[in-house]
Amino acid sequence: MEMLTAVAALAISATLGAQIPEQSKWEITFAQVEAAAGLPDLRTAPTGTSEARLMERPWTAFGPVPFLRIVRSGGTLRAQLFLFWNPNHMLPERSTGAGVTCRNGVCVKPVELKEQDDWENVVTSLARRNGCSLPKTNTNTVAVCADCGEIWAKTAVDGNYWEQRCQEPGADTTLGRMLAFMRRAAATAKQP
Repeated sequence: MEMLTAVAALAISATLGAQIPEQSKWEITFAQVEAAAGLPDLRTAPTGTSEARLMERPWTAFGPVPFLRIVRSGGTLRAQLFLFWNPNHMLPERSTGAGVTCRNGVCVKPVELKEQDDWENVVTSLARRNGCSLPKTNTNTVAVCADCGEIWAKTAVDGNYWEQRCQEPGADTTLGRMLAFMRRAAATAKQP
């Protein structure tokens, strides 16, 4: 019975730990970026939806941070890249201009995505398994890194909704590849 209780507690804590924070006093949330970009809540997406949204955790969002949306349109998955930032941390002229939308302390700008990927494979991978790497060894230590890269992902496929967050994802994982992809794409995009 003790073993069953321990396994249940571990499963509950892992599930809660995988949830993306809805509110924060000190950083921009996924929901704020979605609202500023004019995107609906993915949790209520209709059956038949095939979409993934990925966001580098902003921590402080002093500069533009990448947000990637992969959505089925016309039978094909396509990707849209956005940059977002806190307008209070940037020069005022950066929060105006073509395509820039600012709402509730977040500015968002769509940018041209020059590099492409196998979007079907990315969405399928995120919808069917955890995009984070699993530890190769079981240790009793917990590592925390406040300035490490972290990625958040929301996926809705055929009526199933899934959230993942991953700190320092392995380069061989879907989320690790996507974090590197988003950083490259943001670096080559025209900055707001």
